[in-house]
Amino acid sequence: MRIYLSAGELSGDHLGASLAEALRAEAPEARLEGYGGPAMQAAGVDVLYPLASLAVMGLLPVVRHLPQLWRLLRRTEAYLADARPDVAVLIDYPGWHFVVARAARRLGIPVVQFVAPQLWAWAPWRIRKLRARVDRLLVVLPFEAVYFRDRGIDARFVGHPLVDRLARAAERALPPRPADAPPFLGLLPGSRHQEWSRLLPIFLRAAASLRRDRPELTVRVACAHEEFRPAMEQVARQHGEAGAVEVGQTHAIQRDATLVLTSSGTATLECTYFRTPMVVAYPVGRVAGLVARLVVTAPHIALTNLLAGRELVPEFLFSGDAAPAIAAAARAILDDPARRAAIVAGLDQVRDSLLTRDPSRTAAREILALVGSRRAR
Repeated sequence: MRIYLSAGELSGDHLGASLAEALRAEAPEARLEGYGGPAMQAAGVDVLYPLASLAVMGLLPVVRHLPQLWRLLRRTEAYLADARPDVAVLIDYPGWHFVVARAARRLGIPVVQFVAPQLWAWAPWRIRKLRARVDRLLVVLPFEAVYFRDRGIDARFVGHPLVDRLARAAERALPPRPADAPPFLGLLPGSRHQEWSRLLPIFLRAAASLRRDRPELTVRVACAHEEFRPAMEQVARQHGEAGAVEVGQTHAIQRDATLVLTSSGTATLECTYFRTPMVVAYPVGRVAGLVARLVVTAPHIALTNLLAGRELVPEFLFSGDAAPAIAAAARAILDDPARRAAIVAGLDQVRDSLLTRDPSRTAAREILALVGSRRAR
């Protein structure tokens, strides 16, 4: 059995690694190969191209990368035509994977999309494209299964692999938090250069405002990649936080922080798992902000709030300088123990809703069941 796996960014690489481990446990004879990153490679995937290193977002960056993306598509189509894998498993990253799914379906290769594109949040008209190109959709949020089934797609809720990965990481790697550790503010400005370069200065200005009232509150900045450290340290020094940037400490910062300022996305679920109050922010340009008002249909940008069904934690989709508003929202939590306790209680409820499955193994079994049904035909 030959299984093609494709992940287009850091979070997808980690999801792909967990999935690969589960597939190897369920089907040791399976050959796993595809596009991904170092985590998938370490999990036994023959990585043919480091697609995770090409993660881009936004219109202009995609346009700049078009020649490279075009060459990679030709290479992908050639691989699929030659290797004819039993299934193509496409992990998140819908912009690229919609195109790959079309190529696979043209060749008669069944397609599994693992992690649904957020059509319930924006641009829902893409549902026809998804329905035409994907055989099975494995969703990681409970409400998504109903949403996509109601629209004619074979959607299966498998649970969120992030929760499974965090549980293992917490057990194996995170040292106990020292009882006398001083309070600190955690800053998670994102794993992509485009994210942190816009969010980090704003978060640092918000942190400086908070520290004027609370000089005992230190700052720790999570850096996703060593290659970003020098530039992030330079930004931190400009805001009086030399030495605040840390690589490889994201989970410890999320678990131990008094409060976290974070970008939207999976980081919000990670903070939810660790029961840490947060303020969520995501920057958009003025033009993108106008477009967002037309195409965004979700009531919230933070996954935590979507799962809670309300604004459990403050969130900001903004253009311009949101540092004062972010600082005010953070100050309101820090100043009100009752509000903080209510947020933690809400995070517990969301966390419990995600801790009901073995996500990677469930996903692996769904993939293998689809392959088995196709072979039986």
